[in-house]
Amino acid sequence: MIRRRFIQCFVCASIIGPARADNFAEAINGDAFIEDGVETHLVDIVAPRVLPESDPYGKEAKAALQTLLALTPLEHDKLWKRDRWGRKAGRVYVDVGGVRRSLQELLVSAGAARVLPEDDDAEFIRRLLKLEIEARVSHRGLWANPRYRVFDALKARGAVGAFNIVEGVVEKTYSGRGRVYLNFGKDYRTDFTVTVRARQARDWKRQGNDLAALAGARLRVRGYVKWINGPSIEASNLTQIEIVNAGGINAAPRFQKTSQRSGRVETVQSP
Repeated sequence: MIRRRFIQCFVCASIIGPARADNFAEAINGDAFIEDGVETHLVDIVAPRVLPESDPYGKEAKAALQTLLALTPLEHDKLWKRDRWGRKAGRVYVDVGGVRRSLQELLVSAGAARVLPEDDDAEFIRRLLKLEIEARVSHRGLWANPRYRVFDALKARGAVGAFNIVEGVVEKTYSGRGRVYLNFGKDYRTDFTVTVRARQARDWKRQGNDLAALAGARLRVRGYVKWINGPSIEASNLTQIEIVNAGGINAAPRFQKTSQRSGRVETVQSP
């Protein structure tokens, strides 16, 4: 194992460049690290955990981030923010062969992390989604483990209790109790559901993204899956929802559309 990691680091160093002697950044998990005593979180991605408990591929994901932290200068994005505990959150960029790349892009491309939309930069998240599809199709990194499969919406019980991606056809949409519901089965009390707060849904509709138009559409939705009358994901970011192979469906103009055959991610255009 030690020899294999040494070889991996050697290969990365030959591509990325020499290590910095003054770089004291240390990975905590595959999407978080400590630098100068401050914990930093890479937004828009989620990696398998090492702490507090180890997930499948958790150690490999942490090692992938540590390799990047050790070998390249870190450029902090201007949109960084701190929470009340002093932790940072945002993007970090590095120079790879003369090309400026974010750690998020590199980790998703390597299959060391999945996309978890958090900010409102839809263009950046679309790039991440495209890289994720390529990694998944190629079975790179965590995608070689069935634990991280895309769950069928009709068989989503196994997705409960963790961040997961669920795909299926919307049976119907419903508004009530301050929320909009996308039901993926005939029995809302047991089948997979996506919920959106009514105020958020109204904002999206004003932007041209009407959730009611998604009845009959095949969607791929990502988020933390809870058991609330069956498996359920609350969507608070528009890019959590992708239309898969939408074809002639009268979908809202800005929802993500993913082609299953080509793996491309594009935006549904207005009529």
